[in-house]
Amino acid sequence: MEDYLYKEVYVVGVDVTTSISGELKICDSFEDLLKHLKTKNASVTSDLRVIHGVLTAAKTIPKELHGRQAFVLLKDPDEDDHGLLLDSEAEDYIELGEEIKEQLDTGEAASFFFEIEDVFIVYGYEMTLTLSVDEDDVDDDIIEVCMSISNEAKKLNREED
Repeated sequence: MEDYLYKEVYVVGVDVTTSISGELKICDSFEDLLKHLKTKNASVTSDLRVIHGVLTAAKTIPKELHGRQAFVLLKDPDEDDHGLLLDSEAEDYIELGEEIKEQLDTGEAASFFFEIEDVFIVYGYEMTLTLSVDEDDVDDDIIEVCMSISNEAKKLNREED
């Protein structure tokens, strides 16, 4: 996942209301997303969701989220393309940090063990998914704001190192 940090991505994950964990695929372009979705059949695709946004590490959270939705990714450290995609209810960086800390402390959401290095945040929005996605659903204005959040998180990460 480190190759995708602080970049615009499309995340394909399972709906947590139907499965505790499963596929967690990161695509770095709309074309790669479409290619990946074509490998899915209709019955599986209905359980998937697509998030379009900017990926950051969870260990650094900027103070200003610019009103953007955060999605928490829990990556299975033992299995590529497997993990959990969670909606965050956080309205600010403090609540988001508390949600992540709770996940780390309890681990209740996932069917695998994970550390902070396996937790990521996507700032973005959920795309409508039926059997595919439509390029008209791509919202560049939201991504521009999410990129500014990512840039701040990247600066914080450099300061921490």
